[in-house]
Amino acid sequence: KVTFPTAGTPPKAVTDTFTIVDFYESKMSEYDANFVFVPIAALQRMRGMVDPQSGLTSVNSIQIRLAPGADLEAVLRELQVETLLLTNTGEDLYEATQRSRDLRPGFFAYRELAGGSHDIIDEQPGPWTRTVADFLEHGAAAGT
Repeated sequence: KVTFPTAGTPPKAVTDTFTIVDFYESKMSEYDANFVFVPIAALQRMRGMVDPQSGLTSVNSIQIRLAPGADLEAVLRELQVETLLLTNTGEDLYEATQRSRDLRPGFFAYRELAGGSHDIIDEQPGPWTRTVADFLEHGAAAGT
Protein backbone atom coordinates (compact mmCIF):
# COMPACT_ATOMS: atom_id res chain seq x y z
CA LYS A 1 0.00 0.00 0.00
CA VAL A 2 1.13 3.52 -0.83
CA THR A 3 -0.36 6.69 0.62
CA PHE A 4 -0.15 10.09 -1.10
CA PRO A 5 -1.59 13.53 -0.38
CA THR A 6 -4.15 14.81 -2.88
CA ALA A 7 -3.33 17.94 -4.83
CA GLY A 8 -6.43 19.75 -3.55
CA THR A 9 -6.80 22.21 -0.72
CA PRO A 10 -6.75 21.04 1.96
CA PRO A 11 -4.82 17.91 0.96
CA LYS A 12 -6.27 14.56 1.99
CA ALA A 13 -4.51 11.21 2.32
CA VAL A 14 -5.38 8.68 -0.40
CA THR A 15 -4.17 5.09 -0.44
CA ASP A 16 -3.85 2.51 -3.21
CA THR A 17 -2.24 -0.89 -3.57
CA PHE A 18 0.52 -1.53 -6.10
CA THR A 19 2.46 -4.65 -7.06
CA ILE A 20 6.23 -4.48 -6.63
CA VAL A 21 7.83 -5.35 -9.97
CA ASP A 22 11.44 -4.23 -9.47
CA PHE A 23 13.86 -2.61 -7.04
CA TYR A 24 15.95 0.52 -7.50
CA GLU A 25 18.79 1.55 -5.24
CA SER A 26 20.34 5.02 -5.46
CA LYS A 27 22.82 4.25 -2.64
CA MET A 28 21.54 7.35 -0.81
CA SER A 29 19.64 6.01 2.19
CA GLU A 30 17.44 9.09 2.63
CA TYR A 31 16.10 8.54 -0.89
CA ASP A 32 16.01 4.76 -0.85
CA ALA A 33 13.96 4.79 2.37
CA ASN A 34 11.36 7.22 0.98
CA PHE A 35 11.01 6.84 -2.78
CA VAL A 36 8.70 4.59 -4.75
CA PHE A 37 8.03 4.71 -8.47
CA VAL A 38 4.42 4.30 -9.63
CA PRO A 39 2.72 4.82 -13.00
CA ILE A 40 2.19 8.55 -13.44
CA ALA A 41 -1.42 8.09 -14.65
CA ALA A 42 -2.28 6.27 -11.41
CA LEU A 43 -0.61 8.98 -9.33
CA GLN A 44 -2.41 11.75 -11.20
CA ARG A 45 -5.75 9.97 -10.75
CA MET A 46 -5.14 9.39 -7.02
CA ARG A 47 -3.99 12.95 -6.36
CA GLY A 48 -6.86 14.58 -8.28
CA MET A 49 -4.63 15.92 -11.03
CA VAL A 50 -7.02 15.06 -13.88
CA ASP A 51 -9.42 17.77 -15.03
CA PRO A 52 -12.88 16.14 -14.83
CA GLN A 53 -14.23 18.08 -17.83
CA SER A 54 -11.34 17.93 -20.29
CA GLY A 55 -9.53 14.83 -19.03
CA LEU A 56 -6.25 16.75 -19.22
CA THR A 57 -3.68 15.74 -16.64
CA SER A 58 -1.20 17.95 -14.82
CA VAL A 59 2.17 17.67 -13.11
CA ASN A 60 3.90 19.92 -10.61
CA SER A 61 7.50 19.20 -11.56
CA ILE A 62 9.52 17.82 -14.42
CA GLN A 63 13.01 16.59 -13.74
CA ILE A 64 15.27 15.64 -16.61
CA ARG A 65 18.15 13.21 -16.26
CA LEU A 66 20.66 13.55 -19.05
CA ALA A 67 22.56 10.63 -20.49
CA PRO A 68 26.21 10.34 -19.43
CA GLY A 69 28.30 12.66 -21.55
CA ALA A 70 25.36 14.89 -22.56
CA ASP A 71 26.12 18.59 -22.83
CA LEU A 72 24.05 20.30 -20.11
CA GLU A 73 24.89 23.77 -21.39
CA ALA A 74 23.63 22.89 -24.88
CA VAL A 75 20.40 21.48 -23.43
CA LEU A 76 19.82 24.60 -21.31
CA ARG A 77 20.38 26.81 -24.36
CA GLU A 78 17.71 24.87 -26.28
CA LEU A 79 14.94 25.36 -23.71
CA GLN A 80 12.06 27.33 -25.19
CA VAL A 81 9.59 27.36 -22.30
CA GLU A 82 9.73 29.77 -19.40
CA THR A 83 11.59 27.84 -16.69
CA LEU A 84 11.93 28.38 -12.95
CA LEU A 85 15.33 27.67 -11.42
CA LEU A 86 14.64 27.39 -7.69
CA THR A 87 17.59 26.76 -5.40
CA ASN A 88 18.64 27.49 -1.85
CA THR A 89 21.92 28.75 -0.47
CA GLY A 90 22.64 25.55 1.48
CA GLU A 91 22.02 23.16 -1.42
CA ASP A 92 24.81 21.05 -2.90
CA LEU A 93 23.86 22.30 -6.38
CA TYR A 94 23.61 25.98 -5.46
CA GLU A 95 26.61 27.12 -7.53
CA ALA A 96 25.63 24.87 -10.45
CA THR A 97 22.15 26.42 -10.47
CA GLN A 98 23.69 29.91 -10.54
CA ARG A 99 25.91 28.88 -13.47
CA SER A 100 22.82 27.55 -15.28
CA ARG A 101 21.07 30.89 -14.73
CA ASP A 102 24.11 32.78 -16.04
CA LEU A 103 24.13 30.82 -19.32
CA ARG A 104 21.01 32.68 -20.45
CA PRO A 105 20.65 35.95 -18.53
CA GLY A 106 17.03 37.06 -18.41
CA PHE A 107 15.60 33.77 -19.70
CA PHE A 108 15.26 31.76 -16.49
CA ALA A 109 13.08 32.83 -13.58
CA TYR A 110 15.73 32.41 -10.89
CA ARG A 111 14.76 32.28 -7.22
CA GLU A 112 16.73 31.23 -4.17
CA LEU A 113 15.77 30.54 -0.58
CA ALA A 114 18.17 31.18 2.30
CA GLY A 115 19.78 28.20 4.04
CA GLY A 116 18.45 24.69 3.90
CA SER A 117 19.85 21.58 2.26
CA HIS A 118 18.90 19.28 -0.61
CA ASP A 119 15.65 18.67 1.33
CA ILE A 120 14.42 22.28 1.19
CA ILE A 121 10.85 21.25 0.35
CA ASP A 122 10.50 19.62 3.76
CA GLU A 123 12.62 22.21 5.59
CA GLN A 124 10.84 25.30 4.24
CA PRO A 125 7.54 24.09 2.73
CA GLY A 126 5.81 27.48 3.01
CA PRO A 127 8.43 29.62 1.22
CA TRP A 128 9.06 26.87 -1.36
CA THR A 129 5.35 26.49 -2.14
CA ARG A 130 4.78 30.26 -2.32
CA THR A 131 7.72 30.68 -4.70
CA VAL A 132 6.51 27.93 -7.05
CA ALA A 133 2.87 29.07 -6.89
CA ASP A 134 3.89 32.68 -7.57
CA PHE A 135 5.87 31.59 -10.64
CA LEU A 136 3.00 29.45 -11.91
CA GLU A 137 0.55 32.29 -11.45
CA HIS A 138 2.66 35.23 -12.66
CA GLY A 139 5.53 33.73 -14.66
CA ALA A 140 9.06 35.04 -14.68
CA ALA A 141 7.98 38.52 -13.59
CA ALA A 142 6.87 37.10 -10.22
CA GLY A 143 9.15 37.88 -7.32
CA THR A 144 11.40 40.25 -9.23
